[in-house]
Amino acid sequence: MEKVINSAWETFNSQLRLSLTLVILLVADLDAEAQVTIDEKYVQEQISKVHEYTLLVWHLSNTQAPKDSIQKWKNDHLRILFQLQAENKVSFFGPITNNKSMVGIAVFNTADTELVNKQIERDPLVENKFLTYTLCKWYSVPDQKLQPTSVGPK
Repeated sequence: MEKVINSAWETFNSQLRLSLTLVILLVADLDAEAQVTIDEKYVQEQISKVHEYTLLVWHLSNTQAPKDSIQKWKNDHLRILFQLQAENKVSFFGPITNNKSMVGIAVFNTADTELVNKQIERDPLVENKFLTYTLCKWYSVPDQKLQPTSVGPK
């Protein structure tokens, strides 16, 4: 009796593995065939999903300050940005390294520039006039995301 049960169990496991393999292959095949045709209809559907955001562009001012103060302000600046991101108020942010007048950007998940002003005015780099900023209306389709680059982490 035990041999019959073991044999039945092995047959079941074998069939289950085969079924799972077929499902994986089917899903992979569907994913490969899920190519999107970028036609006028697709473009219009995407445009209908557009949301308004606020793009913040930081600019370096002419204000001078001791290096230890600047480093503390930068640390607090980053803490505030990561907190805003954790609260889903900012989608992404980062420095701009090849431009002397623009030194960073952030995309806020709101069109309310007054709200962004209130959130950013507490940034010590702004409070101490080391950075100034410009707010711009920015439009994007939700769920767009930055893909990893071939360069990898810095």
